[in-house]
Amino acid sequence: MFELFYACLAIFMTATRGQLLYTDYQEAQKVNVSIFYESLCPDSVKFITAKFYPIYGYLRPHVNLHLVPFGKAEVISEKEYRCQHGPRECLRNRLQACVLLGLTDQDEQIKFVDCAMKSPALADYEQCAGFFGIDWTSVQKCATGTLGYQLMLAAQAETRAKTDGPSFVPTIVYNDVFDKEDSDDSFSNPLEVLCRKLTVKPAVCNGTQQSSYITYI
Repeated sequence: MFELFYACLAIFMTATRGQLLYTDYQEAQKVNVSIFYESLCPDSVKFITAKFYPIYGYLRPHVNLHLVPFGKAEVISEKEYRCQHGPRECLRNRLQACVLLGLTDQDEQIKFVDCAMKSPALADYEQCAGFFGIDWTSVQKCATGTLGYQLMLAAQAETRAKTDGPSFVPTIVYNDVFDKEDSDDSFSNPLEVLCRKLTVKPAVCNGTQQSSYITYI
């Protein structure tokens, strides 16, 4: 009887180890995609809503997505920021950063950002956050307080460390290594660049896969 138990245990452990190794392998095949953007930048709006979000559903199992709403902004102090498109953008950068902090799932993060970028009215931001059960009062408190300031300091440091300034917004970085040609090409055709980056290429790279979106709640 004990022999049977240990035999079954060995089979279970072997299967579990195999599954873990396969999961590690899948994770290793993913491409890290960082988008450095601004909340009111027309080019950022165009890229996220018209170019990246429409193809994200095809590639979501193959990417680790990181969204950084900052761009060419500058943090002066906890109460003073400079943004390329004025104070309205500074506030919306902080609002987006606070919501992204509360959403750990990248599908939800990109859906929120796509929603918010399509309409910059604060009432619409609140509605976009509401799709995911985010308390808007908490978001506002974050954005106008010390946490929002800390998030912008972190975004500023990361943006300056991982881009060329940035000289253009949005800047798209793969696997934490800035390449101007990749970023420029991505602004025109992110699907083509992602397919080029992926070691194991999904069917969409050959034009034979349907999108796998999860619709809004």
